[in-house]
Amino acid sequence: MVTNKCGPETGTCQELKMELEIELHQTKESIEQGELRLKQVELESKKELDQIQELKCKLSLVSTCLSAAEEETEICKTDLQYLTLSKEMMIKSAWKTRDEAVEVKNTAEVELAKNRIEKMQVSSQLMEAVQQKVSLSQQLEEWEVDLQVILQEQVKDKLGGNISSQTENSTGSDSDKETVARKISRPSSIMSFFSRS
Repeated sequence: MVTNKCGPETGTCQELKMELEIELHQTKESIEQGELRLKQVELESKKELDQIQELKCKLSLVSTCLSAAEEETEICKTDLQYLTLSKEMMIKSAWKTRDEAVEVKNTAEVELAKNRIEKMQVSSQLMEAVQQKVSLSQQLEEWEVDLQVILQEQVKDKLGGNISSQTENSTGSDSDKETVARKISRPSSIMSFFSRS
């Protein structure tokens, strides 16, 4: 590194400037060379990682092939054991396998029948519930119509012409009130059914 100072005893400032520019140029070249070396190292590292990944893939393939070969070996051993068995043992083994298959089949058929019965029961209950709700809906509509008719009659009575007509109709109004009370009390069971549903 240049440490000279600009002055008459050390030369001109132009020489110092030249030295500094030379040193700066050398420093830039060193930095560029370092960056190039860094890029080369990165490329080499990437190549090594790619090679490692390729080796991993090959190892996985070899492991799969080895597992398949082991399974095939086991199958061959089993086949060889069956070949060495006597005819009687082979027949007994076949019977046992058949009995197990029949047992599994019977169990599956029983479960299937149970499921069908349960499905039919559920469908029947659903149909019954739907019918009940339809019937109750019709009853509710009839109750609302009756209530509207009674309310309209009461409004007409209140808006009547004179006091005597109101007095004469008082008995009829009482009976209408009782009818309204009966109509109102009727859907209580209906509403309790919906709350249970």
